[in-house]
Amino acid sequence: GSGWTATPRMRERLVVTLVSMTVGILVVFGVVRAYSTADLVREQQRDSVAQSAEASAVAITAREQGPQPVTADFLASLAGSDRRVTYVDGQGRSVSGGAREVTADDDGDLHASRPVPGGGRVTVSEDGSVQSDRVSGALLPLVLLALVLAVAAAVIGSLLARRLAHPFRRLAENAKRI
Repeated sequence: GSGWTATPRMRERLVVTLVSMTVGILVVFGVVRAYSTADLVREQQRDSVAQSAEASAVAITAREQGPQPVTADFLASLAGSDRRVTYVDGQGRSVSGGAREVTADDDGDLHASRPVPGGGRVTVSEDGSVQSDRVSGALLPLVLLALVLAVAAAVIGSLLARRLAHPFRRLAENAKRI
């Protein structure tokens, strides 16, 4: 009787060992990948805000050379849905347009300022929640992949453990007959 009960325990131990090792590797990989992905997304957002500031400075310069003034609606069209563009002209007058007010006091907010030829400065701001949403969106597939791999490891581990335990089961049956 003891050989028959030892085989299922051995199988359970093999499954637990294989799955634990796989999950451990997935966790280490996942943590490293999550940090690198988050840093990559943040860097891309910083670059995007800086490029938006450059483009806004060019657009404002072109607008000032024409007959139409720089208005809040014009700046809102430059800002898009999740950014705010603020222009301070050479005389110190400020005009803003775009998303809700993004202040320099908010942690995690992105800001990029560029000089406007002919005087003045343009600042493009993006709320930190936009960056957080993009990081979360980038990490979701990684988490789902890790879960799928963990389930696959459990299934494969169970099959391998059954196969590896088979000779021991036969040995236990033969010992029981003797």
